[in-house]
Amino acid sequence: MAPWLAETLTRMHAIGVNVHGVARIDGHEVLPAARSVVVLGSGGTALFDALCAEIRARPAALADEDHPLDSFVRRTLADCPTPADAVVVRAAGDETTFVDFRVLAHAAGLGHTSRLGLLLHDVHGPWLGLRVAVFTSQELSPTPMPASPNPCVDCTVCVPACPFDAITDAPDPRHGFDIRACAESHQTSDRCARTCHARMACPQGAPSRYSALQVHYHYDRSTGRRALAEHLRVDDTRSGAGPFWSDWSEDG
Repeated sequence: MAPWLAETLTRMHAIGVNVHGVARIDGHEVLPAARSVVVLGSGGTALFDALCAEIRARPAALADEDHPLDSFVRRTLADCPTPADAVVVRAAGDETTFVDFRVLAHAAGLGHTSRLGLLLHDVHGPWLGLRVAVFTSQELSPTPMPASPNPCVDCTVCVPACPFDAITDAPDPRHGFDIRACAESHQTSDRCARTCHARMACPQGAPSRYSALQVHYHYDRSTGRRALAEHLRVDDTRSGAGPFWSDWSEDG
């Protein structure tokens, strides 16, 4: 493993960004000379727990930041070594470069495509947050694809759990999520404003399932950060931020 990557993984794992994979690629729009992309994610509650510890030690980490978790990852990432040729893209609300993290993470062997539209990790199930992609011209050893079959093929537990029929029992799980139906439901109802019933019903990775507070924080950023501040007993000067009903862009 390249020394810069080993140190980066050590630093990021220490804050709960504890999952990574490498895909070999033949160029990318963000780095035409790219030959590899490293995708980092957070499985389970480790990153959120580290954020809570950070806020307890330094309350300004919540009060002074629009997106505390995103900023926590950014600050840690800034201390990590990266090759001169590398382009780093975060899955974050303040990121200016867009890439489809789910496609990259799948190519990097981090999981199967699920009916939920999320990546399904072998250990963490749908409780995997995709955080960072590092594009480099170095040819790094790729991560093999999961050896186990996609459990969504023979499972439809999440289908009836969705109150708006946004999850289907299509034979191919890649066609199981109706993003339009999901988005429209949030325009007409607050039933899923602070959680995803289908995601909570998924039996995969149950030990990694987020706490109610973490789910609330990710699914409704405005009221969720207020709940976080109350839980940690710290002041929050920016609790009027708008809702963020889906954590797919930064998280699972």
